[in-house]
Amino acid sequence: MNKIIKWLLYIKLKNKQTWLLILILCFASLLVMQNIEDKRIHRNFATNYATDSFMYLSQTKKVASLTDTDKMNNPQVEFSYQLFDDVRDDIWRLSYSSDYREMNRLMSLVSMLQIREYYSGAKTDQEINDSIKPIWSNVAEGIPFEAIDFAVKMKGEGSVPINLYLLMTKYHHYLYENNLNMVFNDELSNISFIYSYLDVVLPMVTIALSLFLAYNTINAPMQDGKIKLLISSGINRKKFYFSVWISNLIQIVIIIITPLLLMNGLISLNGSDVRLDYPMVILSEPLTKIEEIPNYYDLAKETGRLSELYPNSLGRIPPLNDYFAYGGDVHSRTEIVPFYQFAILALYLALLFISFLSAFTIFISTLIRNSIISLMISGSTFLIGYLLTVNLTKMDYMNWSPFTMFNPVRIIEGIYNTTFISSASILSISTFILLLLGSKLFELKSI
Repeated sequence: MNKIIKWLLYIKLKNKQTWLLILILCFASLLVMQNIEDKRIHRNFATNYATDSFMYLSQTKKVASLTDTDKMNNPQVEFSYQLFDDVRDDIWRLSYSSDYREMNRLMSLVSMLQIREYYSGAKTDQEINDSIKPIWSNVAEGIPFEAIDFAVKMKGEGSVPINLYLLMTKYHHYLYENNLNMVFNDELSNISFIYSYLDVVLPMVTIALSLFLAYNTINAPMQDGKIKLLISSGINRKKFYFSVWISNLIQIVIIIITPLLLMNGLISLNGSDVRLDYPMVILSEPLTKIEEIPNYYDLAKETGRLSELYPNSLGRIPPLNDYFAYGGDVHSRTEIVPFYQFAILALYLALLFISFLSAFTIFISTLIRNSIISLMISGSTFLIGYLLTVNLTKMDYMNWSPFTMFNPVRIIEGIYNTTFISSASILSISTFILLLLGSKLFELKSI
């Protein structure tokens, strides 16, 4: 089989069409890079951290709302609120500076203070406390965890986006610990380009390449007699069928990866490198949970009540539910992973989708002798499959359709009603069934 794959791949890579497609993708990548830079023109804040949401930091003083009775009943309360006000003032001041490490320390600290204000006194959640205590000791610069008490207010949970505060605590602590500056989607860097490429370019490209490079892989060589010649020379039909699929898969991967590497190298030469351990937010337990994850992101986006770390941050954050008071809350099962892990998971899911759609298109190519009709049926069947099942990616449905799983970024981020392992399982099983049926059909087909 290896010899057949090498021979087929040699023919594909020698074909000018392959290199033309790479050139087209390089041009598309340049457009992505230009789009990132164009966003900067419409940025709604002046510096990396001085966002609109920071305006409140310098406007109110929490300590001023305390009465003498409040201070008398709980001596810690004045210290706690004064610390809160001081930290917020420092954040506002530093938001226009270049001291990003100190900024991240303060952002992590103020997020924990917000948590503790709303989970104070008898309403303190022990699990939350246990999760933030190690971070507190690392960023509070010697202030004991027990020294903070906002019990005078006793606000309780209410509609406070507590998961968002927890996420911001961990996110900024990660940046602080790893000495990283926050990256926005309107700043051209290696990771902002890779993210946009995976999220914008890759989904459409995988569909197009899987259809247009596979629709005539079986029927065309059958019509011109090449397959008959190969079979008569002793080549096993099943081995040939699987070799066609594997070589097609490798060709598509080369076409996709080459522009990504070239453009990433170009960005690195310009000195816009960000370390690949930069934090990304994904849905937690993506490798172990086979279940639906309701997609409220699109609804939140439509209503303008979207919870995100920042308006221009890199990546999406899955909302918890369809209630968006105070901007809503993020899903409780979000976690932070290094960017390289995020990219590997996305590329792996993309590979599985390419495997599925290529197997699907090659199956149609085996079934239909006419190449043009084969392409039309493959494309229209995929489109119908997508249109019939696209609603499964919305609200609280369970997304089981492989026709909708062409955007690996949205799946990993937890906003497509499926998890990583669910999508990987569905795509793998669908591919296996198509390859099994296609190889059997090819074995029985008269050549």
